[in-house]
Amino acid sequence: MRCPICQKRGIIDVSKDIFIPMLSGILAISINQDRICEHSFIAYIDRQLSIRDYFAIDYHVELPEFPEIL
Repeated sequence: MRCPICQKRGIIDVSKDIFIPMLSGILAISINQDRICEHSFIAYIDRQLSIRDYFAIDYHVELPEFPEIL
């Protein structure tokens, strides 16, 4: 994988089994920050595990944590 912002490269393990329940041939994978670099982005991968495109994430929404109700 290559970050679309800083161009840093890294490796992500992806199994072909994740494509079995899919209807379309393209899978969007969210890459969290600090996995490859300090950026978050989305990688689009086809059934042959070829990277088709990348999308830089502009804004993150942090959801508040709620206490567990027993």
